[in-house]
Amino acid sequence: MIPFSLSDKLNRTKNKLLIVSGISLFVSLSKGELTTQVTVMGLNLLQSDSNMVGVFLWVINLYLFLVFSVFAGMEIIKYRALPKIISYQQSKVTGEILGLNSAEAFPDDDVDTIDDDYGTPRGEQKSIMKQQSEIPQKVSKCYHNTLNSLTMLFECIVPIVFGAISLRCLYLFLISRIALGNCN
Repeated sequence: MIPFSLSDKLNRTKNKLLIVSGISLFVSLSKGELTTQVTVMGLNLLQSDSNMVGVFLWVINLYLFLVFSVFAGMEIIKYRALPKIISYQQSKVTGEILGLNSAEAFPDDDVDTIDDDYGTPRGEQKSIMKQQSEIPQKVSKCYHNTLNSLTMLFECIVPIVFGAISLRCLYLFLISRIALGNCN
């Protein structure tokens, strides 16, 4: 089983989202004053309107939130849904000559699995050994499924929820400032 992981580009976007979301959440929950000084490349921007800084922070947060949400969703779909879609499509393929599907063309050969030891203690021993050899694969699959689920939770879902909460909090903070007339 392939372990789930985000691409490097999406990891960088996630980190930016978490930083901007943390700043947004801090500003909105602490009811702090927004700065009126923003200097970019030596130019003083937004000198008189601190609400504009908040709106600017909210727009950046929204952009990163949307980008991360969409592409994280696509990564999850690629990991979870694509193998199932491919398997389903492959099961529907029929031959071009007789029109048989794979189940009809290659039926399960029970003849190979039944041997002379069937129903004897030796046959039972073979069956037990076969089942025992399958246990490590089953346990490994369970482990990897759990690990992949936790990775998706902490690398995709938690940043999305954190981003959504910080967007909402900052939005409500900005609306309350604008409604109260705190322009400076």
